[in-house]
Amino acid sequence: MLALSGCASHSSQMPDTKSQPAPKLTQQTNQQPQNNIEPESKGDPLESFNRAMWNFDYNYLDKPIYRPIVHRYVKSIPSGGRHSINNFMRNLEEPASMFDNLLQFKFQAAVHNLTRFIFNTTLGMFGFIDVMGRAGVDRNLSDFSDVLGHYGVGDGPFLMLPVAGPSTPRQLTGDVVDQFYFPMAQMNLIEKAVRWTLDGVNRRASVVDQEGLVDSALDPYTFVKNAYLQYRRYRYYDGHPPAQKSQNIDMSKYLNEIEPN
Repeated sequence: MLALSGCASHSSQMPDTKSQPAPKLTQQTNQQPQNNIEPESKGDPLESFNRAMWNFDYNYLDKPIYRPIVHRYVKSIPSGGRHSINNFMRNLEEPASMFDNLLQFKFQAAVHNLTRFIFNTTLGMFGFIDVMGRAGVDRNLSDFSDVLGHYGVGDGPFLMLPVAGPSTPRQLTGDVVDQFYFPMAQMNLIEKAVRWTLDGVNRRASVVDQEGLVDSALDPYTFVKNAYLQYRRYRYYDGHPPAQKSQNIDMSKYLNEIEPN
């Protein structure tokens, strides 16, 4: 929801990558995947705007307001409860993911989306219990930004949005389009606001232990930007990025923490 949870804001849409090493902040290689457009690395053309938004998000919203609320939330809701809330939120994304996976010709993933939604909703108490995950049908969420990438649309420049945190034009467009799928399209404004707020708090809670990484960084804005772009690259390769030519900062612990289970 806010800047620190930016990488977590879309990580739920990743396939199951628990068996894979987490990404590290590195330089780009020349190796290209078979489809999609790899996230661009063309500097930061909107840096002045982005830094202004980062200063607002980080110093005026997150630290004095959002962080105390999230810390209280973590103390009040046990990890099992937060995990169940995450399951419920991700279950709502299964129908949209089914259509987005179909548009990318990922038929098996689309079948998994449909199966997971039906059985987790009916047998898993509306998705609070990941019944199908326990049965071996892994979560494989996608969004419309992946569809755009599949057909050659690039990420565009890095964006630091007020309140929402890190993004790109392609990701932002995908987020908007996905709101027109069931069940999001059937929600009224209040229901959408409650969902967005609770999901944001729950995601932000997943990176509470990593606040020190950002707070102690020489340039917190650059740290978060690089972490987000590395996440986009990791997501782009479906959790299997090619080896990097050089490795500068070990991000494995950070990105393992922000990847919802």
